[in-house]
Amino acid sequence: MAGLMEIITESPFNFEAARQYTREIQWPAFWISMIYVIVIFSIKAIMTNFKPFDLKPALTFWNSWLAIFSIAGSLITTPALFSAIYTQGLTGSYCHSGDFFHGMSGLWSFIFCISKIAELGDTILIVLRKKPLMFLHWYHHVLTLNYGFLSYMENTAFNTWIIWLNFSVHAIMYSYYLTTSFKIPP
Repeated sequence: MAGLMEIITESPFNFEAARQYTREIQWPAFWISMIYVIVIFSIKAIMTNFKPFDLKPALTFWNSWLAIFSIAGSLITTPALFSAIYTQGLTGSYCHSGDFFHGMSGLWSFIFCISKIAELGDTILIVLRKKPLMFLHWYHHVLTLNYGFLSYMENTAFNTWIIWLNFSVHAIMYSYYLTTSFKIPP
């Protein structure tokens, strides 16, 4: 099995090796998402006896890396999506994966999938700060992680749109969170 760093650094990007890697870590990723649910609700219960933590530096770092990562991902996947629309038509871009999962866009699609594990950290910051934990927040993280792994290894064509949309929405969302943490008006 090719390791994560080998897949990320291989040139050109090897989509089949990335799919195989995703297939091999699918179950560990699933169990991480289940442990995540137990951990966040345990921390939430424990925090009832404590004052909220002031995690501004951690939050600023978190929002910074996710804003930069998402902006880069959006910028890299946008030309690939538009190229798919141009060459395959709107419907074809949704029904046939084409070249989107190859080259630089393919690499960033793979990193996107793997990043869903790291993004679980969002919720830790919420519960340690005693902010409201909405169902949609934690459910979205669990669902996106598991759907991302399953659909990536199955080469689901409409993931071109899902990956691009998630990168683009997160680019705006985390940039907004970052600017508000610095008290910069939107």
